[in-house]
Amino acid sequence: MFFVHRRASPALEGGTATKNSPGPGLRRSESVKGEGLVRIRWAAFLAYLCVSCVVVWLLGLPAFPSAIVGALSVGALSNILLLFFVRRSGAQTRIWCGAALSLDTALLAGLLYLYGGYTNPFSMMFLVYVTLAAFFLNARWTWWIFSLSLSLFVALFFFHVPLEQLSMHAMHGSQEGFSLHLHGMLIAFVVIGFLTSFFVARLARDLEERSEELARLAEREQEQKRLASLATLTAGAAHELATPIGTLTLIAEELQQDLAHEPHLQGELAVMQQELLRCEEVLGRMRAQSSELSGEAPVRAAVSEVLEGVRAALREGDDVEFGVDGPSEAAVKTLKGSLVSSLAALVRNGLQASPKGRPVRVTAKVLGDGVEFVVRDEGSGMSPEVLCRAGDPFFTTKEPGKGLGLGLFLVKSFASQVGGRFSVQSSAGSGTKASLFVPQEVAA
Repeated sequence: MFFVHRRASPALEGGTATKNSPGPGLRRSESVKGEGLVRIRWAAFLAYLCVSCVVVWLLGLPAFPSAIVGALSVGALSNILLLFFVRRSGAQTRIWCGAALSLDTALLAGLLYLYGGYTNPFSMMFLVYVTLAAFFLNARWTWWIFSLSLSLFVALFFFHVPLEQLSMHAMHGSQEGFSLHLHGMLIAFVVIGFLTSFFVARLARDLEERSEELARLAEREQEQKRLASLATLTAGAAHELATPIGTLTLIAEELQQDLAHEPHLQGELAVMQQELLRCEEVLGRMRAQSSELSGEAPVRAAVSEVLEGVRAALREGDDVEFGVDGPSEAAVKTLKGSLVSSLAALVRNGLQASPKGRPVRVTAKVLGDGVEFVVRDEGSGMSPEVLCRAGDPFFTTKEPGKGLGLGLFLVKSFASQVGGRFSVQSSAGSGTKASLFVPQEVAA
């Protein structure tokens, strides 16, 4: 690793560093799935009620009203609780859904115990819960529901209330072991349950990944639209303001000459010219940022070349140290201008936050699939309140005229555009570490 050190006075730039936090997308997805399972369970309880009426009153099977009503009541109460926890527990939704399906499996086993056990054709309903687990939950929960169902199904071979109407399928004392029919039921249960657990869970996972990918593409499209809108707005504002500011500058110069004999007005005119110069600097930054927002073609650039570009973008005397962890000739095919501008914006933020005598360190770490640029400062860090809003367009904590609030937004947009990653670790009083990963080639 090498370091190059240079010093200069601080330069300020729009935007404030922030930390990437998990978005609510996952929690929303889990909640939607949980509410879907609640609706399916209500339909299942209604179907159980109808089936119970049919088998008891139309087929003449023995009635166990207390057991049936008790099982349905427990299921209905658990569904109400499940809906409550789904809407409040967020990331814990999957656990509550898994517990609900486990309860449903046990309730089904209890009803089958009263109505012939393994001889009851509705014993195949165990596989419904395996399928629901494969679709709504993850692979671990799916295999748990399958194992629980299989265990209870096998237990029903030995513990159940026999029914005369199903005695033709029961084990008889003259037989040794299970009959061919019972062997077939058990084998079919294992095979169907295994295939359901494997393929349905995999299909559900593929659908979820596809849905997440579509959501990312939609988010990237929205980001590009926002960038285009900001480019138009920034360029238009810079164009419209340039003429009146230039006119005011000329008027201020003429007034200073005409009122040279009025020393008490020279101070006010000097302040006016200073503020007009600052307005011109702001307009210059707005023009530069609008050109970056408009887009550029990807080119191949070496890591050392990128760092040289960042060094050139800073002012003389900026207290910055540059380093490379790995071969400096390593190259990436990316939007070079936007990458340099993004790193320069992070460095300027660090310079503003760092106390005098504490340099900002920029390190490029060469990885197998790209390069990670890390910008560290030893400043005051950021409070959680600032982190919540940092990165929003035109949000800045800097004094008026010292920042446009676009710096971090452009960095995050750049990372999304090239398929990279951007994250920041910071807390009040401990400085800031900003990491920008750039892949070897721009993502398609």
